[in-house]
Amino acid sequence: MRPAFALFSGLLLLLCTPRLYAQGSDGTQANHATAAQKTKIRLHLGAGIPFTFNSARANATTNDLRIGPAIAAIVDFPLVGREFSVLATLSRTQLLWQREDGSKNSDICKEEFSLTLVSFPGYCVQYQAKVSPFLWFGSFAAGVSFAYNHFTDVSYKGSRIYNTKWAYGSLGLAGAYRYSHERLSLVAVGHFDYGVFSVTLTTQKIQALQVGLTIYAMYAIF
Repeated sequence: MRPAFALFSGLLLLLCTPRLYAQGSDGTQANHATAAQKTKIRLHLGAGIPFTFNSARANATTNDLRIGPAIAAIVDFPLVGREFSVLATLSRTQLLWQREDGSKNSDICKEEFSLTLVSFPGYCVQYQAKVSPFLWFGSFAAGVSFAYNHFTDVSYKGSRIYNTKWAYGSLGLAGAYRYSHERLSLVAVGHFDYGVFSVTLTTQKIQALQVGLTIYAMYAIF
C-alpha cells in the first residue's frame, strides 16, 4: 500500500506542478506587464496659447503683455519612483499692450499691436524656444525652465526689412497642472523667468523678466 500511495502522490504532484507553475508564471508576467505599463515612455504632441507679462530694463523701461500661438512636445518617463516630464515648446507672441517709461530705447520693441498674428517674421514679435523639466506629484508638477527669446522690430512687409532688436536667455521656476482623458490632455503651465544673459545691437545690458501662463492641448502619440 505504501508504494502505491507514494506512486499516486507522485503522479498527483506531477500533474499539479505545471498548473501551479503556469499560474505563477502568469502572475509574474502580469506583474511585469503592470510594471512595464507604469514605466512606459510616452510622447505627447500639441499646441498652446501663451499669455505673458514682460519687463525689460536698460536705458529705458518697458512693460508689455503678449499672446500668440505655440507648439509643444512632452516626453514622460519614470524617475526615482515618480513620473518625470520634459516639455519643449516653440512660441511666437505679439504685443497686446505696452507701456514705456523714460526715453525711447532703440533696443526694445516699440511697434503697436498688429492683427497679423501669423505673419513672419512679424512686427514686434517675440520668438521663444523653451525646455522645462517637471517632476509630477499626482496631477501637479514642479520644475524649472530654460528659455531663449528673440525679438524683432520690423518685417519684410513693404519696403521695411527684417531687423534684430535684441535677444536674451532666461532661467526660472515653473509649475504645471494636467488633466488627462485617454490620449488627450490639457496642461496648464505657469512660469517665472529672469534673463541671465542678453545680446543687443549696442553695448548696454538689458535686464529682462517674464511671467506667464500657457494652456496646452496635447495628444499622446505613444
